[in-house]
Amino acid sequence: MARFRRELGDDMKVIATGGLAEVMARETAVIQHVDPWLTLDGLRLIYGLNRQA
Repeated sequence: MARFRRELGDDMKVIATGGLAEVMARETAVIQHVDPWLTLDGLRLIYGLNRQA
């Protein structure tokens, strides 16, 4: 994690996503935010944009 912070800066955010995101977030202090649907929401947005084209 220290290597990522050096490359991305101290204001770097760690987001857990997916079905086990809540479980993983409870086990580490590294994760600041949990969004279990982030990937699927992104795919839905991309689908919507491509469908309009």
